[in-house]
Amino acid sequence: MKTDFLAAKQKQKSINSRKCKFPWLSIVLLSVFFAASCSNQKSTAAKSSPNIVLILADDLGYGDISIQGGPVATPNIDRLAAEGVRFIRSYTASSVCGPSRAGLLTGRHQQRFGFEYNPPFAAFIPLLQKTYGGAVPAIIPEDVYERLENLGPIGLPAAEITLAEHLKGAGYYTALIGKWHLGKGAGGLPRDHGFDTHFGFYGGGSMYAERDDPEIVGAQLSWNALDTFLWKFLPYSLVRDGEPVAERKYMTYALADEASRIMSAQNDKPFFIFMAPNAPHVPLQAPREIYAQMQHFETERERVFYAMIVALDQAVGEVLGTIDELGIADNTIVIFTSDNGGADMTRIAAHNAPFRGWKGTFFEGGIVTPAIMRWPEKIRPGKVYDRPVTQFDLFATLSAAANLNLPSNRAMDGVDLLPYISGERSKSDPHKALIWRSGDYRAIRMGHYKLQIANSPQKTWLFDLDADPGERHNLALQRPDLVKALTETLDMQASGFTQPGWPSIGSFPVFLDADWDDRPVNAEYVYWPGGWDHLETGKEN
Repeated sequence: MKTDFLAAKQKQKSINSRKCKFPWLSIVLLSVFFAASCSNQKSTAAKSSPNIVLILADDLGYGDISIQGGPVATPNIDRLAAEGVRFIRSYTASSVCGPSRAGLLTGRHQQRFGFEYNPPFAAFIPLLQKTYGGAVPAIIPEDVYERLENLGPIGLPAAEITLAEHLKGAGYYTALIGKWHLGKGAGGLPRDHGFDTHFGFYGGGSMYAERDDPEIVGAQLSWNALDTFLWKFLPYSLVRDGEPVAERKYMTYALADEASRIMSAQNDKPFFIFMAPNAPHVPLQAPREIYAQMQHFETERERVFYAMIVALDQAVGEVLGTIDELGIADNTIVIFTSDNGGADMTRIAAHNAPFRGWKGTFFEGGIVTPAIMRWPEKIRPGKVYDRPVTQFDLFATLSAAANLNLPSNRAMDGVDLLPYISGERSKSDPHKALIWRSGDYRAIRMGHYKLQIANSPQKTWLFDLDADPGERHNLALQRPDLVKALTETLDMQASGFTQPGWPSIGSFPVFLDADWDDRPVNAEYVYWPGGWDHLETGKEN
C-alpha cells in the first residue's frame, strides 16, 4: 500500500536529487523556505515529537501471551517485547474495566475524582442475584433502585485532563479506536475529552460479529447469567464520531484497520492512537479460520478464547506492519498492555498464570497484566524490567517523551519511567508504595510486601511477594506489626481520595482459585463492589 505520506516523501527526494540550473532561483526559494520554516515553527517542533500507539487489551491475563507462558503463539506481541522493554510487574489502576481506564488516561488515582466503580446499570442486579445465588450470594442494597434512580451524569468528569487532551495541546492528532467505557452522557464522550476522532463503541462491550455470521464461531458460558444476557441482547456496536457504521467486519480486525488508516493519513502532525480492542472480553467469538487450528484444546470455550488471542495478536501485527511500511518505527512509541487480569467467568485456569486471583480482586492475577513498550530511538531492545510500575506512569512517561510538563494544578500519581528503563536510576524503585481501593476492599504493595484488607468477608491477607509471588502463605497473624504499618501507610496515601461519584449496585463474590467443579467448603473469596456497565445503543445520546 503506497500512502500519500510515502508518495510525498519520494517526490521530495526526487526533487532534491536534481541539479539546479538557476542559482538565483535557488536563493529565492531558500528565502521562501526559511520564511515558511519560521511561520510553521510550532508544526515542525510538534512533528519531531514521537508518535504514540497505546494498545489496551480487555481482560487479557498475564499468562495469555506466549512470551509469558501462554498456550498459543503470539509472535507479534512477542516481537514487541524483543524489540523493547517488558515490564513483569506492571500494575493496573483497578481490577475492573472502567476505573482502570479512568486511572490510565488521567495518570491519577480514579478515586481522586470519584470513578471508583464501573458505571452502574440496574438491569444487571437480577443477573447478580441469579449468578451468585448459592452459598455465597451477591449482596444487593435494599435501596439500590432508589439510589440509582436520581443519579446525574455518570462518567469521567469534565475537569479531568486526559492524556489525549494533554498531547492534543502540544500539536498531536488524537484518536480513540475501540472501547471507551468512561461515560455516555452529554459532555462525556471521547471527543469531549481530547480525542479528535473515535471509532468504536461507548460501553463496556460489544459483539465481535453478528451472531449468524458463518465465518465466526461463538462459545456461550451457560453457567454465567451475565454472559447469557449479553448473548441475548448485546448488539454489534460500531460508531464513527457518533454515527453508526454499517461495517460488519470482525471487530478486532476492524479496529486494527482503522488504526492503520489513521496512521497512514497523518503527514503533518505526530499522532496519539489509543487502540482499545474489546478482546478477549466476553462474549466469546472468534474467526472460524483460526478456531479450526485450536482443536487440540479440550473445551469449546478454550478453542474460541485462544482463537481470539491469536486474532488480537494478528491485529497487533497489522499495526506494527503499517508502522514499518510508513518508515516511522524508530520514532514511534508502541505500548501493549491490558486493563486488568483475566476474568474467572471463562473458567480458563491458565489466564493469569503464574499468579493467583482474577479480575475483580487485588490479588496479583487481577492487577498484574502484560506490559510492553517499544521505542527504538530510546529503549534498548530485549530489556526486562522487574520493579513494580503502574499504568499511572504512562501519562508521565509519554508526557516526558513529548517534552511536556505534567499538569501542575492537581496531584499526579505516575512517574516518568524512561530514566528507570535506561538504567539512569537503577538504584531506586519508581514507587515507594502502590495502593488500590474499591469500597471496603483495599490493598497496598510496599517493597516486597503486599497487604489486602476486606470487610466482606472480614479478612486480612499479608504476603511476601519475593518469597511467595502466588500469594498462598498469609503472614497476617505472624506479622501484626507489619499489618499495622502498612495499614497506616495505606490510609495516608488514600487521604486525597473522594467519595464515589455513584453507588455500587451491589457486591458479588469472586473466588480466588479455579476449582469450579469441586469447590471446597473453605474456599477463599473476596466481595468485589460491582457497578457493571451500560449496554450499547449504537448512537450518541
